[in-house]
This record gives sequence, structure tokens and C-alpha cells, in this order.
Amino acid sequence: TIETGIFAAANYPTAFGVFVKYSSGKVAKLVGAEATTDVVGVLVRPYPTQYTSSEALGTSTPDITKLANILKRGYIMVALGFGTAVKGAQVYACVNVAGGNAIGDIGDNSDSDNCIAVPGAYFTGAADEDGNVEIAYNI
Repeated sequence: TIETGIFAAANYPTAFGVFVKYSSGKVAKLVGAEATTDVVGVLVRPYPTQYTSSEALGTSTPDITKLANILKRGYIMVALGFGTAVKGAQVYACVNVAGGNAIGDIGDNSDSDNCIAVPGAYFTGAADEDGNVEIAYNI
């Protein structure tokens, strides 16, 4: 299930496949120190209209002059930022810069001091050799 939103003028997401929050009712990236209740979904590429580039997972830059599409419920392939994905394991999002992780990175509980458990998000299996992993969200 996808929900449409408007990008925030500041602190807007700079990549697809990352968890996002609302800031004054607009779609914003995680900036640090968020609570588990702040996460509202995963920013996804628009469909059927898509950007013309074939950039790698997690590297495409959203056009903030267009609408944001947020995965509220479903399955999505994301880049594993840290740790090891295990089928059925809780998904975490980094909210503090530490240990080489960037804010917004997705991974396991190996850095739970600097990351939050995203409610309703779990890994559906292991990551592939390129670090791509499927997660289920609010299923």
C-alpha cells in the first residue's frame, strides 16, 4: 500500500528505500534521535511514472518538486547498511552516527544503541551478495 505525500522543504530524503517520518505534515528523512513512533514508512520510487535513471539501489535522488510515495504496508527490497539479515529478524534504522553507520541506514540489532527497532518491519531472508535484502513492513 502506497500513500502520497509532499516533501519537506528541509531535511527531505535524498534516496529511495529509506525509512521516513513526517515533519510538519511533510515527508522528511530521519535526522537523528527519532523514536520508533516517528517512522511512517519507506520512501519508494513513483510508479507507473518513474525517473529515467537506472541508478543502483539506495543511490537515486528523489525529485522533491514531485510527490513522495511512501510504502505504508508491503514488501520492499532495500540496501542492508549494517549487520546481517536473518529471516524473521527485526529491522532497525540508524538514528545516530556511530561505528561507520549513517543516519537512516537499515540493518539488524548489532548497533541497537544507535538504532531504533522499526515497528512492524522484519527481514524476509538473508541479503544477496550485493547487500540487497527484502523487508516486510506492516504485514
